[in-house]
Amino acid sequence: MYAFSPVECLDCNSDNLIAAGLDGGKVELWDMESGTAVRSVRGHDEDAVTAVKFQDNRVISGSATGVVKVWDIRDNSLKPVMSSDQAPTDNTAGNVTVKPRRVRCLATTQETVYWGDDGVNIKAMELTSGKIRKIRNHVTDFGSTGALATSGSCLVSAGYDLDRGNGYLNVRSIPSEEYLATVDDECTGSITCLSCTQTTRDQVTVQRMCTGGLELKLWDQLPSSKVKKRSRTETDDVYVTTKHLRRYSLPDISDTESSEDDEDQPEGEDSDDDDDVSSTGNASRSWCTIS
Repeated sequence: MYAFSPVECLDCNSDNLIAAGLDGGKVELWDMESGTAVRSVRGHDEDAVTAVKFQDNRVISGSATGVVKVWDIRDNSLKPVMSSDQAPTDNTAGNVTVKPRRVRCLATTQETVYWGDDGVNIKAMELTSGKIRKIRNHVTDFGSTGALATSGSCLVSAGYDLDRGNGYLNVRSIPSEEYLATVDDECTGSITCLSCTQTTRDQVTVQRMCTGGLELKLWDQLPSSKVKKRSRTETDDVYVTTKHLRRYSLPDISDTESSEDDEDQPEGEDSDDDDDVSSTGNASRSWCTIS
């Protein structure tokens, strides 16, 4: 199979189709059996297509300039359906804009497209209304989201603490997007790719996650019967404590991203805001084993 420009990203589906994102801005469909090109469109002008994902009868693509587009692939076509730069934002509790940054990763459900970039928030676009909202992915002022994945009823996102040079995973339930846990062994670098699946352990279905970067690591969820409660204090910032739960649980719609110097920092809120503290301690639970 020949592509005119370098291929930046790939995905395939059960219909033997390959979706390819090219450096020159093209989104292409290929027939896996014959190796022939089915459709090719310049979907992102001349901006590199940095992420691509199948979702039922759709292909989702993201570009180096931060634009995410949805394409209808029925009849092997690539018809534009939705674009993040034209989508209305969810202003339920205030104004919000999305600063365009290079799209690093995509994940999808039946209802929502999620993407990560060099901001501290995950962006989420509803496939029905096209509205965009944000989900806090870091407790620090600076960070990036290098990988996303969905598995069963979980959304897993890779966060990166620039100050400590430390990568970790945040786990949320879907579709509620409620924060569940942070998986952090304190010695993982930047996570650039992520894959999730479900497995059975002690007759219980649990999550298994594989992360890539400088190291390849496998993370297994422990069945609840094997989880040990550990008492952590507020000063132990390796673990997400009570003061941070609200920031993870609620969409960060207060972020205007109006300045190029602002890195997704919510207005009127800083990392030492004690208003989020509801107790002086927290019982954290170990969520994983590491192989």
